[in-house]
Amino acid sequence: MELIVVACLISAPERCAEHRLLLDIHGLDPAQCVYSSPIRVAQWSIQHPAWRVTGWRCVLPAEDRLT
Repeated sequence: MELIVVACLISAPERCAEHRLLLDIHGLDPAQCVYSSPIRVAQWSIQHPAWRVTGWRCVLPAEDRLT
């Protein structure tokens, strides 16, 4: 399961990017990803103070690359 964090630079708000976090969730349960996301997003935000999180989503690793 992957958690995709969408964030924009605070110093240049027009510069946004997706940051992919591979999650170790047994059984690939999307509900587990959704429930654990707020804590993981908060941790990522603390570790990357130059970025402002604008959203996030959970996907299967191959699912997002097919579109």
